[in-house]
Amino acid sequence: MSSISVYTNLQVPEKTALTVISNLRLLFKLSPHWDLISILPIVDASAQSPCKFGAVIKYYNDDNPKTLIIEAEPIKDNKSFSFKMCGDNACKRVEFFLDNSSKGAIGIAQKYSFDSEDKAIAESFSIELKYWHKAIVEYIKLQDGGGITKKCFRWFMNRIWLDLTLSQRKIAIILIKVSIVEIIALILFIIAWRIWVG
Repeated sequence: MSSISVYTNLQVPEKTALTVISNLRLLFKLSPHWDLISILPIVDASAQSPCKFGAVIKYYNDDNPKTLIIEAEPIKDNKSFSFKMCGDNACKRVEFFLDNSSKGAIGIAQKYSFDSEDKAIAESFSIELKYWHKAIVEYIKLQDGGGITKKCFRWFMNRIWLDLTLSQRKIAIILIKVSIVEIIALILFIIAWRIWVG
């Protein structure tokens, strides 16, 4: 059994981190590698109790949706939980662990375990895990705090961004970047015009 893991320290309450990592539907939506199309059967995707369901996902570079069989374990001691993802004749176990780090920080570990010694598969899983973990950590940070900026970003993430497909998100990012460049160019033009005329 091979395994890879990542770990991050966060200055957030344990309850905030636990709420995010125990929501399977949210975790799947946060992955930057696939779109969550549907969950079959439609269940309350909470890790508070064992459940088994099929998640229909579409990888970014693949036009054909795939169904993964997901078996989630109950949360253990409000500190960890895991689920197994099986599809395309391959299975991997995804585990999350919380620990109390120094100075009130929470340590969040995410681990993949899989039955393969293939270096290419391990490298692919390592990249997938790295960016998925990063997305989860950033979302957890966003959930902590009550400032107006965070509230706006939370609303945007939950109501708009997470419902977009990966392609739609990529297009939106390009449009945002183009708009920023246009605004900067307009400001520079106005400054240059005032200097030239004035």
